[in-house]
Formats: sequence, structure tokens, C-alpha cells
Amino acid sequence: MRTPGQLEPLLSGIRTLVFNGDSVEMRFPGEEKRARKHAENLRHFCRERGVQAVFLNGNHDPSLSATDHLDLLDGRVLVMHGDALFPSLSPWSPRAGKIAAAHRREIAALGESPTLEQRLTAAKRAA
Repeated sequence: MRTPGQLEPLLSGIRTLVFNGDSVEMRFPGEEKRARKHAENLRHFCRERGVQAVFLNGNHDPSLSATDHLDLLDGRVLVMHGDALFPSLSPWSPRAGKIAAAHRREIAALGESPTLEQRLTAAKRAA
């Protein structure tokens, strides 16, 4: 998306818009400040239109938000980026092997029966 204005058609009649990860690019050195500014611009654009923007972390923006997932409709719907479902987080990445090894180490450190929150945090650390 080049400008927040491209979201305008999606905002009509809604109160909340969930950005489900990879909303901005934070993985490269020097990109975090610009990425956070872009996310704030999106949040401001939505707020001006009476819409709450909720950002979930993804593998490209693992520290954008304090939120890794949402439980909706009394827990019947789970919303998350989905990268944590793959052992390598992003199997198409040239770094998939390295990421998978880091993810395995993080998951192993959790011990028996880790919670969803623990698994998502492990994925964030591996990313």
C-alpha cells in the first residue's frame, strides 16, 4: 500500500480494522523507525474516520504491537498472522533453515505443553 488513503473503501461502516501482521517492514537494519511511523500514520488515518486500528505482530513486524493474536466471538475465532504455524515461520525465505533451527530451540525451551501465547512469543523471538 502506497498511502493510507487506499484503505478508504474498507472503512465505511466499520468500527475496528485488524491489521493481521506484516503491516510494515521492520526486519532490515534502519527500517524500524520508518515502519513505526508508517503504522502510526495508518492508526491516525483510521482514527480520523472513527475506526480503531488494531495491529497484530507478524514475522516482518514482530515487535510492532503488544498483541500477537485476538480471540473473537467468545473464543470461537482465533485471529493471528499464522507464521507461528510453520516450523520455519516463513518457509519461502532464503533463511528458512536458520529460522527453523532458532524456532525449534525456542519451542524446546518452553518444555511440556506450552500455551499459545508462549508459542507465539517463541516465534517472535525466532523471527
